[in-house]
Amino acid sequence: MKIKCWIFYALLALLLPSMALAGNQIKKEIELSDFYVRAVPPGAENTALFITLTNPNKTDVVLSKVSSPVCRAAEIHLMQHKAGVMSMEHVPELAIKGGDTLKLSPDGYHIMLIGLKKTLKDGDSVPVTLSFKDGNKVKINATVRRLMKKMKHSH
Repeated sequence: MKIKCWIFYALLALLLPSMALAGNQIKKEIELSDFYVRAVPPGAENTALFITLTNPNKTDVVLSKVSSPVCRAAEIHLMQHKAGVMSMEHVPELAIKGGDTLKLSPDGYHIMLIGLKKTLKDGDSVPVTLSFKDGNKVKINATVRRLMKKMKHSH
């Protein structure tokens, strides 16, 4: 009986460090914050979703698809200056590097909600599903907000 106990404890001592190490390898959920949809006038066909994504992992996380029942399609886009002209282009996927935070904003990466099925008013809630390349899906409800731009005044 004593030999069986010693064997059990010896095996346990060998397995515990590897079990603890395996626990450190568990992937954490991506953190989403400050998500909102831009309010647009009645009849507008498209709007944009802005969000802050934080990747607490050491490895990259790739956003590969976005969907919402309020629109026909949702696409990742990049707004940028090219040869002095602002341009917007579709981006098939978006990598968030390990340990980084990426803020989707009007003047950079953002998500276009294309072919709106109804008018989105200030305060409405928009269900959105973010799908990642690793198979993880995150559902959020983004609030519709009016964006106020500061006007430049010169006298």
